Amino acid sequence: MASVDEDVFNEKLNELVNRRSGNSLNYRRDKYVRLLEKIKLCRSKTAAVPKNSLDFRIYNKLKVVKTNEGERIATNPSSPKLKSLMLVPIEEMYDILLNCHMNLGHAGRIRMMSQIKKKYKNITAQIISLFISLCTTCKIKRQNYSKMQPYKNNRAEKQNIVQESLFAHPELYSRGQVDLLYVNNVEDKEYKFLMIYRNLATRFTHLNVLKQFNANEATEKLLEIFLVFGAPNVLQSKNGITFVELIVKQIRYICPEIRIVASETNFNENVYNGRNNKDILKLLNDWLNKTQSVKWYEGVKFVQHSLNTAFNEVLCHSPSEMVFGMNPWKGLTSMLPENVYRDLSTEDDLKIFLDQYTIEVQNQNQLNPVESSLLPVS
Repeated sequence: MASVDEDVFNEKLNELVNRRSGNSLNYRRDKYVRLLEKIKLCRSKTAAVPKNSLDFRIYNKLKVVKTNEGERIATNPSSPKLKSLMLVPIEEMYDILLNCHMNLGHAGRIRMMSQIKKKYKNITAQIISLFISLCTTCKIKRQNYSKMQPYKNNRAEKQNIVQESLFAHPELYSRGQVDLLYVNNVEDKEYKFLMIYRNLATRFTHLNVLKQFNANEATEKLLEIFLVFGAPNVLQSKNGITFVELIVKQIRYICPEIRIVASETNFNENVYNGRNNKDILKLLNDWLNKTQSVKWYEGVKFVQHSLNTAFNEVLCHSPSEMVFGMNPWKGLTSMLPENVYRDLSTEDDLKIFLDQYTIEVQNQNQLNPVESSLLPVS
């Protein structure tokens, strides 16, 4: 049984759409079909050149695409760097939101929005919030969470003291955690340990392989990180305060301009709100199974990339976006569709494609003197 009543959702969604202005992109099916036919007519090769400004905007901003569910309206980006997004009638939004909500394990608005906006243009955060507010399972979870708060507080007095201390002294938010884990892999006899360093403010994670469990090798790896990404004020570890103190002393000796203090504080996964060590080892094991490799250390860079580009619900960004302002650029994959970049191998091939695309854009601009957009600014 669905956790959201379809009739109730559609009723409230209709009320929401009725309150919106005429510039909204939320169409009922009859109006959606009429607009779809209008777009097909405007973009038809045999149709006459559009005569009014609305036809110009439709021709340049919208197009019709074929999907498994039939023809759908989609945005027509003016640049190959932008992705085309679909518009769906409001009658189809329930099934889309239900599938997304269930696949994400009854996720909240932020996580759902991060998935929905990759494909759909007219399913807004307000519509997603409406759907979640009607989910009976989410209501029960919120009620149970409220009931558990007194018991959690009683079992976490030390944790609360740490958090109060952080709020009292903002300098303590500049904090990193380094953990050394033993990796049980009988196929590899050279590398036996994985060093995990996290910046607890940005959630950015660095993974390094080590041959031995010792502070000297860990210090060298940490210095490589600190000299590029910067050092925290406080360093902590699940390996104990003694281990951290050794690292801090060695850093102070090798690089006197970097000063860090050691801490015996350990944030559990609930406070950290990120991937814990077991999650990272599981991702590494999944990579080994997927690639059929026996060299676990070769997968470390791919797991690190996965961790730092994953959306973080607390930050509302990925760790890479927190540090660099964007996720790593993937060359032509980040700006061109697959059917284009897979045929490009040299710079000359890329120049030919860009020249052809520039000519097409110029021809469209000559047909469209109207600068205003049909789509509202999101």
